[in-house]
Amino acid sequence: MSWPTFSLLFTKFRLFCHDCAVISSEIDNLFILAHPDDELMALPILLESKAKNYFIFLTSGVSENCKPDLRSVRRHEVTVFFNYLSQAGVNVELLELPDAVIANDSKLGVEFSEPMWNELVILLKRIQNPFQIISTAFEGAHQDHDAAAVISNQLATNFRCSIYFYSTYRHLRRSKHLFHLMNPTDPSTCLNFRRMRALKFGIKGVFVYKSQCKTWIGLGPLLILKFIFAKWRYQEKMNFDSRSIPDATFYELRKRSTVRHEYGYLQRILLLTNNFPQELQGGDLCD
Repeated sequence: MSWPTFSLLFTKFRLFCHDCAVISSEIDNLFILAHPDDELMALPILLESKAKNYFIFLTSGVSENCKPDLRSVRRHEVTVFFNYLSQAGVNVELLELPDAVIANDSKLGVEFSEPMWNELVILLKRIQNPFQIISTAFEGAHQDHDAAAVISNQLATNFRCSIYFYSTYRHLRRSKHLFHLMNPTDPSTCLNFRRMRALKFGIKGVFVYKSQCKTWIGLGPLLILKFIFAKWRYQEKMNFDSRSIPDATFYELRKRSTVRHEYGYLQRILLLTNNFPQELQGGDLCD
């Protein structure tokens, strides 16, 4: 089968998807994510956007025990991938937090602070047009993804923005090695997207983020299958109660943290942001 025929086949397959509500493609998107490469599982909304797409990464994606030069490697990778997106006509801009406040990948909940919040508010106020926030779901997969969801939700509340959450991957029941990929716990709707375009950029991203090759060996084939056959689902509302996650979290099973310990830090984020001075909170940028 030739490539054009293959492409046409899956273009036609898209027509058989159920009609789904669509996140506005005309409004600027602000992706607030834990670290570079999380955007690969949000490619359907990113590639369908007709407006500008801003990105804020809350960590470098590097844990405290990793090699010192890995931080610069990850910065280079995201630069390469964003250049690739820009050359293909996708309007992307990276809003960078200062190194002084950016957290270690595994300690976002622990290291979140008022200075980080202040810098986030400054970055959001730089965006001139109305925007909607996109972030990862609160699903017990990774502590940094859950923390990003909590922080993003607070920013959306303070700036009176619409916010949408997408799933990355969470463990299947109590398994350490089997996953639900891009499968929200409570999907409210889904987004139709051009499958071959998402597939193309997804494969490119997997090869660009070489520093995460061990992760993508397992998740890469699943990502490809999802882009070919599955709907891209997202949530408009998120339950931040730990009881919303039925099983032990992935980071508890992997002994990266305990549920009580990690959720304590997530509740700390809520408490901190609710008690910051009023002048630090947002205005009418998202109306």
